[in-house]
Formats: sequence, structure tokens, C-alpha cells
Amino acid sequence: MAFNNQSLILKSLYLQKEIQELNEVCNSQYKAFFEEVREASGEDLLPIFEKNMLEAKKEKEEASPDSKDSSGEILKNKKFKYLYKKIVTISHPDKHSREMPKEQSDNLIKIYNECLDAVKNNDLPSLLSCADRLYLDVPYISEEENELIKSKCMSMESSVEHLKNTYIWKWANAKEEDKIAIIKMFISNNKDKI
Repeated sequence: MAFNNQSLILKSLYLQKEIQELNEVCNSQYKAFFEEVREASGEDLLPIFEKNMLEAKKEKEEASPDSKDSSGEILKNKKFKYLYKKIVTISHPDKHSREMPKEQSDNLIKIYNECLDAVKNNDLPSLLSCADRLYLDVPYISEEENELIKSKCMSMESSVEHLKNTYIWKWANAKEEDKIAIIKMFISNNKDKI
């Protein structure tokens, strides 16, 4: 990877992983959280929460440009299209030798799928990471591309902060003795919905 861009790309990949892990915690704990809310308040707020989440997701999709229209946008750049083709040529499941150890084949398939996702989501750092893991030369990243990655990192940092400020995440990571206080605070702040 280009020396002046490696830390920024790694930061982007780290933030993506952190968001994924935070979402996993919240998704795995939200039913337990709302069960505690129901026990403490006598009201089932889970359907209201799920309805609000769907509405927020719909509003976000309407407010942002259609991601389907921009899928594969990074392939418009010749250097990234060339890199993508090299990654796919090396990692495509049909290209694996039958004698290749399963672990190595599985790793290449994982890289192949990550590469496809990176192009679908216009995720330049993930595409570059795939190339790096295959020991391919990564092209120089322009100032404009650097700024796009920085902007994406700032957006992801904001998402991390938002997730860490949710009641569910705080409750899931609190000590047992602090959980009831978080539940009470949630109920107090949501009285109008009960």
C-alpha cells in the first residue's frame, strides 16, 4: 500500500469493523433490553421501537442518493478497474486448483466476496485491502480519493458515536447494578410513547 495512505485505509477498515461489532451487540441485545423495559414499565415498547427504526431507515434512504445507482462507481477509474480485475482473476472460485488446501481456497473465496462487496458499495479501502492481502501492488491514491476516504471515516466515527450513545448499547455494556438505572432513564425519556 502507498505509505502516505495506509494508515487512513486501515482506519477506515477498523471503523467498518467497529460499526459491524456495535450493530451485532445492539441487534443481539435489543429484545432482552425491551423485555426488561416491559417488566419495569408494564408496557411493551418493542413494537413502537421497531416501527420507529423502520421509519428512520426509510427516511435515511429517501434523504441519501440511491446507492443502487452508484454501485460500481469506483470501477470508472481505470487503475481501480484494473486492480479489481487482478483481484478477481486470482481469487475467483473457478480459478482455484483442486490441490489447493481448503483453508487457502476459503481465504481466496473470502477475499473474492469482499472485493465484490467493495465494488458494490463503492468501498475503496476494502478494495485496496483485498489487493494488499493478495500481495498486489496498490496504486497511488490521489488527494481527491484521500479526501473521500477521510470524509467516509468522519461519517463512520459519527455512526460509532451514535451507536455507543444508544440505550441498548449502554445497557448491554453496563454492570448489572447499573442496568436498572438505564432502563428507568429510557422509560422516563419515552413516557410519551407509553
